[in-house]
Amino acid sequence: MCRWPTASLDRGRITARVPLAVQETLELAASLPGATLNQFIVQTALREAERVNLNPAVPPSE
Repeated sequence: MCRWPTASLDRGRITARVPLAVQETLELAASLPGATLNQFIVQTALREAERVNLNPAVPPSE
């Protein structure tokens, strides 16, 4: 399980430039469970990273 940093100094920033259609799709997907876009992207990316890291023989989802 991942522990979220408590101090702002412990945080990094990730920026992604995507086509508008991709942004709109992600925003819609995030809004359905009531998450922010940032929460949705981080949770989804972290879940996939943990899945791949725990079983390197498993190819990433396409």
